[in-house]
Amino acid sequence: MENAAAPAVPEEAKRILEAALLAAQEPLPLSELKRLFDNEIAADTLKNLLEELRADWSGRAVELVCLASGWRFRTRLEFQPYLERLSPAQDALGAHIDLLVGLDIARRAAEAGDAEAWFNVGWLTAQLHASVRRCRRSLRRAARAKPFWVT
Repeated sequence: MENAAAPAVPEEAKRILEAALLAAQEPLPLSELKRLFDNEIAADTLKNLLEELRADWSGRAVELVCLASGWRFRTRLEFQPYLERLSPAQDALGAHIDLLVGLDIARRAAEAGDAEAWFNVGWLTAQLHASVRRCRRSLRRAARAKPFWVT
């Protein structure tokens, strides 16, 4: 979408801001958000649109906040205890994926003739069983957590 013109309708601009903020890995400063519109939207207008977007999301599990580093969506604090129940499972699954990626890289290197890579293949393969067990345990614990809708 090169050389996209600034949206004529404020609702369209809000949707663009919403999409960018939801997709962002980090908070986005106002200067970066202005670049979405080729700096054709004034900073005050952009701030007003962000405040409207914040109001649109009020009362939901996710909120739009302005931090020192920029604007971002985040989960409301009252929902953190529920998300923390998932953290051990996410960590175990993330570590398992890292292990699988490392194993794939080591296998490719070994197949390409790197004799030392075979050591990595063997070591990583030996770690798989324990990694799967950690994932299963973590997922079982997450499944046993009391649902938030049950009081």
